[in-house]
Amino acid sequence: MYRHIQRWLNNIGVRNKLILYVTIPIIAILFFAISGAAEKYQYYKNSRHTYIFLSMVIKLDNLIFEMQKERGISTGLIETGSTFFQKEINAQRELTNSALRSYLQQKKDIDFNFINGDANELSSDLDKSLYALPVIRSNIDSVNFGNTIEKFSALNAQGINFIRNLQQLSSNQRLNRLIDAYNNLLWLRERAGQERATLIWVFASGEINADYFRQIISYIESQETLLKNFAIKTPLEYRDMLQQQLSHPVNEKVTEFRNAAINKVVRNELLNELQSLIGYGGFIYNYKNYVINGDKVQLENILHLEAQVQDLFKRFKDIPGMTREDHVHLTAIEETFDNYFRMVAKITTLKQQGIPIQTIDEITKVDDTSALQAISYFRKGLAGKDAVAWWKNSTERINLIKEASDQLKMSIHEQTAANMHSAKRSLWLFINITLVTLMLSLILGILIMRRLVSELKNISSSMRRMFIEHRYDQPLLVTGRDEVGIMAQTFNQLMNERQKFETELRLSAEVFANLTEAIMIANADRQISMVNPAFVRVSGYCTERILGEDFLFMSEAMEGEVVARQMWNKLLIDSHWEGEVWHKKPDGQEYLVWLNVSVVKDTAGVITHYIGMFTDITQRKQYEESIWYQANFDALTSLPNRKMCMDRLSEELKIAERMNTQLAVLFIDLDRFKQINDTLGHHAGDNLLIEIATRLKNCVRKSDIVARLGGDEFVIILKNYRIIPDILMISGKILAVLSERVFLREKSETFTSGSIGIALFPQDGKDIETLMKQADAAMYQCKQAGRNKFLFYNDEIQRAVMLHMKTEHELLNIDL
Repeated sequence: MYRHIQRWLNNIGVRNKLILYVTIPIIAILFFAISGAAEKYQYYKNSRHTYIFLSMVIKLDNLIFEMQKERGISTGLIETGSTFFQKEINAQRELTNSALRSYLQQKKDIDFNFINGDANELSSDLDKSLYALPVIRSNIDSVNFGNTIEKFSALNAQGINFIRNLQQLSSNQRLNRLIDAYNNLLWLRERAGQERATLIWVFASGEINADYFRQIISYIESQETLLKNFAIKTPLEYRDMLQQQLSHPVNEKVTEFRNAAINKVVRNELLNELQSLIGYGGFIYNYKNYVINGDKVQLENILHLEAQVQDLFKRFKDIPGMTREDHVHLTAIEETFDNYFRMVAKITTLKQQGIPIQTIDEITKVDDTSALQAISYFRKGLAGKDAVAWWKNSTERINLIKEASDQLKMSIHEQTAANMHSAKRSLWLFINITLVTLMLSLILGILIMRRLVSELKNISSSMRRMFIEHRYDQPLLVTGRDEVGIMAQTFNQLMNERQKFETELRLSAEVFANLTEAIMIANADRQISMVNPAFVRVSGYCTERILGEDFLFMSEAMEGEVVARQMWNKLLIDSHWEGEVWHKKPDGQEYLVWLNVSVVKDTAGVITHYIGMFTDITQRKQYEESIWYQANFDALTSLPNRKMCMDRLSEELKIAERMNTQLAVLFIDLDRFKQINDTLGHHAGDNLLIEIATRLKNCVRKSDIVARLGGDEFVIILKNYRIIPDILMISGKILAVLSERVFLREKSETFTSGSIGIALFPQDGKDIETLMKQADAAMYQCKQAGRNKFLFYNDEIQRAVMLHMKTEHELLNIDL
């Protein structure tokens, strides 16, 4: 698959490639832009739906508030029938109807398709309940109360639950917190309204049973829970706002009414407990029986009941909200019981005195009229607490909660409106930026495509024309500093470099062809692939004959030898080798060349070619050897001259010292050579010297050195002799051959002899100068002793020589 796509891309033009390259990103941008726009549009729709739904919630909130008031007034009307509630009910119904019409009109203008099915079902149930509102009122008017008050509460609960759907439409976290807090306040207001309706009945009837007590406690606890939740979930500024509302003095009055109702239940329980202590089996029963019988058991029961009654009075006094009048009546009951308890002791005394029972009964009779009146007072309605006063105070408190919820509702409304406008702005901004981006991308894509396609076509046409016309000196006329322009500039630079390279190549070819040095180029297999004309001229081989031959084809002497192996090894290490090599021409003639070999490697370091350059140095070598020979050998005798002699003696001294061997220097001077030279001529003297040189060489080993210092002076260096007799034998042999007749040219002959001075290493000296001086001194002493002798150097000889030199010096000074 990948190869097919690659092949297809390789076959389409640059223009189509660019269109494809531009189209895919634009499609991707469109896709993400549409997705982003859809997301932002959805957010805007949710914000708008929240705003619309909130406008209906405001109407529904007002309706619920009015129905809560109508429920309370209806409760007061049912329980009291007072003119206050009769006046209020009609006005309140008008307010409720107005709120209902406003809500229904607002709801009529809203399409609820944006809310979920559960919310639609709640809305439908709420509408049904609202349409049943006239029936509820009719039952109240016809004194057919039934559970009409509970229907009001159910209606309000439906409305609050429907409002809760507002939270599902928003995705803003802060807004949802505010909506949750607002819903808390709605339920707080509802629970306060239910408490208001219940306590209206309590204060109107003056009685409170267990069911109403549980309801009141439930409403109070529910309000406390809602307040705690509000404090936890709501931002600080709204908590402070509600706290300020609930710190109003009316809240203390509401608390007072609550306590009064709750205390009514507590007092009734205490009164019931008191009656059980007084009734049958209680205090009065035991008191009467004790008057009649004087039984100790009844006395103990009375004392035990006294403690229980005192505890009951204590608990009665601890009831919160006890008024002064309550305390007066409670004191009356308490004093009556105190009288009874005091009479118990008196009964005991009278019994002991034997007073008749009837007399005791008359004497200990207690007046309990005030206690009965006080109990009746506590049994009847709530003192000072009427339903109208409670209505006013509780309604004022609910209004304060309504103010807090209204402020929170307005904040939600403002936040929702701000979110909607922000979402709208964000949506339009996103759409505009996307459109501008797409337009710019399209325009830039077209401009870039035009630039690239036109310039690439221009480059392609120019390069094709260069190829057809074989004119590579024409530059590409492309402007700009982008990659296309840089590519064209680089191409022009490459063309310039190519022209320079071609020029250099032509020059190199000319140099290669006209160079006097022979050049041969071989491949990696060392097979010759190219030679220059100088190679043909020097080697004698034609080009066709030499191509394909081994690199060392002409150097047969090197093949397989140590020198050849050293050369190849050095080339592998240093990539260069040079040295003298003997070549052979096709006719077998050998000639000496100076060969330079270099290797050519690729970027990976692998050898690709060998380049050999050589020059015929045969004549030059012969000339150098001639110069060297003249500098180091005597031209007449072909013996080493003084320079060569000293160099060889220096080397042999080093060897002898290193090897701990001995060495002898024989200094030879021919006797009467000057006389022969002057008498017979220089030619005869030269022939004599040549013959003497030959005889001297025959007297010593090939490893020994025979040299001519100049004139008739010769030096022989005997290396590594073992014993002195060997030197004596050689010296005697030399004297013998020197004394033999010498035949000269032109059938003439002559006689000569020699004087030999001998110095030994290391006995007589360890350096050249010393040994030569000692040998010369010994030779001189031989001359003085009559010639044709040899002498070893010793100290007496040295002293004699020194004396002779001194005498000559003095004679010369006298002559001067």
